[in-house]
Amino acid sequence: MPSRAHYDTMNAMFGNRLKAYDELFSEYKAVKLQQRHFAVTKDVPFTNVWDFKPVQWYPGKHPCEKPLELMRHIVSASSRPGDVVLDTFVGSGSTVLACVELGRRFVGCEMGQAEYAGAVNRLSA
Repeated sequence: MPSRAHYDTMNAMFGNRLKAYDELFSEYKAVKLQQRHFAVTKDVPFTNVWDFKPVQWYPGKHPCEKPLELMRHIVSASSRPGDVVLDTFVGSGSTVLACVELGRRFVGCEMGQAEYAGAVNRLSA
């Protein structure tokens, strides 16, 4: 847990622009009370071996494309509806589709221009 001395040091480094310590500490306690969500139930089983069929080849297939079913499983097991999911390697957009279907918000990044264009086309369809 961050100490008041640590806060004072950081606040001085940032030109005294941080929120008040008491306000930040209250926010910290509120977040700390929320358990990290990992919904494993009989409907969302979790084992150390997952058996999902790979995405079959098609013209323009991303080399690391994950099956939509797998991404739905991961997103539903590790987030709640309304949560924001970050995918820093969007590729063909499977995570985006899973998020849309499951009611999650999404932030993503993709360096490859061809992959980005492919994901945009896939998501526009």
